[in-house]
Amino acid sequence: MGHALALGVIGLILSTVGAVVMWGMGPNWYAIAVALLAIPAAWLGAVIHARRAATR
Repeated sequence: MGHALALGVIGLILSTVGAVVMWGMGPNWYAIAVALLAIPAAWLGAVIHARRAATR
């Protein structure tokens, strides 16, 4: 879980930088949504992996 959350933080940082650099080049809501969903998506992936690994 720790590794997944670390990758989520890295994704948050990179997507925030991307949103700042590309601001106004497309729909702004998309860049904000990518940044906001980075950590929850990483966490959900870790939860799914843990549940699948537990059933094996």
